Amino acid sequence: MKVAGRAVLLASLAVASTELLVACGGTSELGDPAPQAAAERNATRSEAIHQGTTAVDPAVVALVERRESCDAAAPLVNCTGTLISERAVLTAAHCVEGPARGVYEVFFGGSAAAANGSYRGIAGRVIDARYETHSDEHDLALVWLAASAPVAPARLVAADALSAAWVGSTARAVGFGATGDEARTPGGKLAGNVRIAQIDSNTLTYDPAPAMTCQGDSGGPLFVEQDGLQLVAAVTTSGDALCERNGVAVRVDARLADFIEPALAAGPPPGEAKIAPEGVCTAVCTSDADCPADLACRADLDGSNRCQLPNLFAGDFGASCTRAAECGAGLNCVPLGDGCRCERACVAPVPLATHAPAGASCAAAPSPPANAGSAFGCVLLAAGLLLRRRRALLNTSCTNRAAQSHAAGPNAAHDEQSGEFRRN
Repeated sequence: MKVAGRAVLLASLAVASTELLVACGGTSELGDPAPQAAAERNATRSEAIHQGTTAVDPAVVALVERRESCDAAAPLVNCTGTLISERAVLTAAHCVEGPARGVYEVFFGGSAAAANGSYRGIAGRVIDARYETHSDEHDLALVWLAASAPVAPARLVAADALSAAWVGSTARAVGFGATGDEARTPGGKLAGNVRIAQIDSNTLTYDPAPAMTCQGDSGGPLFVEQDGLQLVAAVTTSGDALCERNGVAVRVDARLADFIEPALAAGPPPGEAKIAPEGVCTAVCTSDADCPADLACRADLDGSNRCQLPNLFAGDFGASCTRAAECGAGLNCVPLGDGCRCERACVAPVPLATHAPAGASCAAAPSPPANAGSAFGCVLLAAGLLLRRRRALLNTSCTNRAAQSHAAGPNAAHDEQSGEFRRN
């Protein structure tokens, strides 16, 4: 999403419109594919694991939209994943095709709508080099957390552990997602049994027994039992439109040697940021690696590259907090790494008066180093207000498109080339 040397106007206005397009299934500023057909996935996200029951499985996590404030409403679930090391989460590649750092968080807990869960920011992600958008074969990614997880990781099956002898055996699917059952709270973690129907070189296909994965379960695990242990055997990626007949998952045992183990061995992105959370406003970043925790290097309102959350202005981080009321006037309580900190924006636009007094000028009120003139300040202010509103616009637009797609029927989420439907 970063374009070096963007003009201030593009950094403010174009980003807002482009991000709306990306979130609803368009392309990014660099022409990269957005997280695959996000609006189309949302279209049937009202269904979760069919015939499922409440799951515990602490290592199974939800990939959720990044909260802009720590006292904001419960975030939307995008996908499921499984913690497989202290800081690594295994999920489906199509869940994180677009930028992940600062865009998503990882939720630990039984329900994304519950107040007793915990979050970790995303420091980076690695996608299987052979992944193709319209194929299940290598649909795997590793997401690196910005801080250590609060639970123990799940265990994986051994290399080449699965064979044709497993056909007909039972596996347990686990995943997040809103449910069509009004008695259930949306965003809960559910589990249910499926039957392994076919094993191919990189994937396996499963039938209901009686449960079946559905939208919101992409990236989630299929557990099998071996020697009394629950082991992750595969990662959910797609299935039939109505979530009734079959599902497809990438075999973990087939991808251990050439993707999972090398990615784990390479380790997370560099952990020593050049810029401290308290000094964001006075420092210019050149890449995400310069930034603390899960902040990303982006053009700020005055055109300077600063460390920030992509949906917010850059700001200096102060004391720990749990809600904005603890931070004081003009500050927000913002997620950072494994907690929340009070944040003051580096460039704070002044309120726009309905009727400006005679001779009054419209200008931004930036912290050093920027100092825009009155005419250009009006542009900055308008852009700033648009940026502040863009999340609401994004959610409204995507929700409306999702509702329209859902009303149009299950084919709204169809992958035209594979004939399958992504499970998120």
